[in-house]
Amino acid sequence: MKVICKVKSISKKFLEIIKSKKKEGSTYERKRINLFLPIEVKPREFNSKLFLSAIAAKNGFRCYIGSKPAINKTLNFKNTSAGIYFSNNSKTERELDYYKNKANKYLILDEELSPERKEYTEILAERIWPGSESRIDRYYVVGLNAYKAAKKHFGSMDTVVRLTGWPRVDLWRKNFKKIYSKETNEIKNKYGNFILFSSDFNWISKKKINDTIELYKNYGWESLKEWVKNEDFENTFNEFQIFIKIFKILDDDNSCPLIIIRPHPNDDLVEWERIANLFKRIKVIYKGDISPWMYASSALLHRGCTTGIQAYMAGIPTGYVVTKEEWIRNNTTYDLSEKLYGNQELIKFCKKAIISKPLVPESYSKEFNNQLHVNKLLAVEYIVKDMLTLGVKSEKMIYINILDIIINELKKIIRSALNKINKIIKMNNEEHSIGIAPKEQKMQGGIRIREIKEYLKRLDPNTKYFVKHVIDDCVMIER
Repeated sequence: MKVICKVKSISKKFLEIIKSKKKEGSTYERKRINLFLPIEVKPREFNSKLFLSAIAAKNGFRCYIGSKPAINKTLNFKNTSAGIYFSNNSKTERELDYYKNKANKYLILDEELSPERKEYTEILAERIWPGSESRIDRYYVVGLNAYKAAKKHFGSMDTVVRLTGWPRVDLWRKNFKKIYSKETNEIKNKYGNFILFSSDFNWISKKKINDTIELYKNYGWESLKEWVKNEDFENTFNEFQIFIKIFKILDDDNSCPLIIIRPHPNDDLVEWERIANLFKRIKVIYKGDISPWMYASSALLHRGCTTGIQAYMAGIPTGYVVTKEEWIRNNTTYDLSEKLYGNQELIKFCKKAIISKPLVPESYSKEFNNQLHVNKLLAVEYIVKDMLTLGVKSEKMIYINILDIIINELKKIIRSALNKINKIIKMNNEEHSIGIAPKEQKMQGGIRIREIKEYLKRLDPNTKYFVKHVIDDCVMIER
């Protein structure tokens, strides 16, 4: 019975593909600037990349948004050398030559150059592959401090650095809070009043630490090998252990409001699942974008993550949990948050937050504005205006024949079956590698047309977009 249903589903899918091909007609002939937007971590990047796609499409771009592997597959079908590849990091010279042969402009907006940092110099050295600078056409940064550091660090590449802000920060503004209202209300209705803890430990298991060291110790990028040598894995792991002890005490104290722990996309979720079983009341949930969870919460607890800035902008109380003075991350989020020492201060903070209301700041300090470029013009508008100055040639839509699509769909079915088999193997094999988060953890359901259409309506209800399935996990958007 399941096999028959699967065959019917495949047949239906192929009929939809054939119908869409017939409908394309003049759409395929229409020329646009092709913009490629790969997503590495969906919960972090999906909404902001989609927002950029919406604004770009309104300005004459054709946007391909999808997972990194899916965007790369789409580029393989491209036989011209025009367009824009919008990345979050650098590549080797050989890889950049490939991308620029497919899309002749390579742009970077680095998600790791986040606004909670006060010092950018060290991480800048880890983010650009040595010798690749001349192949990078734009380097967009989140704020003035990052801009100054990048201009100084990159030398000959300083002319491509642009101070634009982040599309992700655009969506933190109060007028965009409504796009998360459906999920926010669902979370509130299900969990009531709760405190959110945003985890960004990364090194929460010995297995993850050992896998990461093994992964990078022979890596070709010297700065990453040095990073592995210098990274203080043990201190972070030890701090995490202290946090779990604190949460166990809070879990046993019925006077403490409900706490929901949100794992980081790079955390070892297997370890979090094990820890979740230790709690009676505290919940561990990794689902979707963190924004609706934060807006549904009464307060945010953290240890210096970027979400603390988002909470501050939303007027939600933020508490930095201090375990040891020497482990304090002296960053922007720490400055903006109430410092919490010990279990009693934590419980007092949580109780007070439950009965308080969000208080959105009327203005931001000079120091804050230097970290985040929040201007009248949105970051997406800055970026799209700048991309239009690059002189990129307009092209037809990428053509993928029906046979290639059918092969891609069959591969998807096979891959899905193999993933299920691998899950079973991993459940029975504690030695599986967790150095890099698996695709299902980073992409959470993949890139789907229905979800894109729904969010486009929320972002821009007055504009009609043409949305088309390209291949698995890749969707095309244009006006």
